[in-house]
Amino acid sequence: MICDLSASPYLDLAGARMLHDLYGELATHGIALRIVGAHGWARDLLRADGMSEKAGGLDRAATLDTLLKEQRNSSG
Repeated sequence: MICDLSASPYLDLAGARMLHDLYGELATHGIALRIVGAHGWARDLLRADGMSEKAGGLDRAATLDTLLKEQRNSSG
């Protein structure tokens, strides 16, 4: 699952906690969570909160399109 935060310039602790909860729920079903488009402060918060490692990193250059292309290429 890809969560695009590009339209959300701010993220608070409740939002970060929700992403942790979402990650946990998806992980129980074997579904990966990726995050794209997080703005600077949101990226900093998510990194400090440990979400970056869970979501496969928070590369500011990663876009929804690049992740979809990666998935398409890796699946065959």
